[in-house]
Amino acid sequence: MKKLFSFLIAGGVGFAVDVAVLMVLLHIVHMDVYSARFIAIGCALGCTWLINRNFTFDRSAHSLAVEGARYWSVGLSSALVNYCAYSALMMIDGDIPPVIALMVSSGCATLLSYTGYSRFVFRR
Repeated sequence: MKKLFSFLIAGGVGFAVDVAVLMVLLHIVHMDVYSARFIAIGCALGCTWLINRNFTFDRSAHSLAVEGARYWSVGLSSALVNYCAYSALMMIDGDIPPVIALMVSSGCATLLSYTGYSRFVFRR
């Protein structure tokens, strides 16, 4: 249960990074909603790796390179689900605020992420 709580905290921090980067790219850089989301997901994924590696799951028994490759493979799979759900919402309703679409899509990807990280990346 402690790992799940820590994972949700890491996810919350990653979510904050995701939202902040998305808003900066949309409102200051004036990127389109799809390109901005792509970059924001990458920033959030890097942030959550550092937190999950150091606090949630501890380091795995694998080398940093192997652990990183596993983390990013799960993360990219989860990010693909996240990005597809976000894009679908944006296409279905162009008036939906991007942050709402981000919230829904991130929720869709959370279970996949936790399962992959806890069972594939950081298992001992």
